[in-house]
Amino acid sequence: MKTIEIPLTHPSLDYIELNHLLKVVGFADSGGAGGALVTTGVVKVDGQIELRKRNKIRPGQIVEIGDTEIRVLPNPNGLVPAEALKAKPTSKPLSTRNAPGPAQRRRPRSGGKPKSTAK
Repeated sequence: MKTIEIPLTHPSLDYIELNHLLKVVGFADSGGAGGALVTTGVVKVDGQIELRKRNKIRPGQIVEIGDTEIRVLPNPNGLVPAEALKAKPTSKPLSTRNAPGPAQRRRPRSGGKPKSTAK
């Protein structure tokens, strides 16, 4: 039996959905194709046939498909809090004096009544 070890790489999640796992490993071209593969009944999770395509696979679980065993490993860097993922500005803009104001950003209206040219 062939064994594939996949570490979780998303920094804030401790699971991967089954259909996405099959895509990452190469058994399916897309998550949708992975879900279709699961619904056929050929995928086992921890020895039981799994029909839920979005089943959350966590580290330590073993997925079997055909003669291949997929072992899900924990994220090597550990979980990162969601607050740490948000980008923090490193510096402020030097000047906003030349930045266009709200009136400059608007597009002129097209159509409507022509302006009067009466004297």
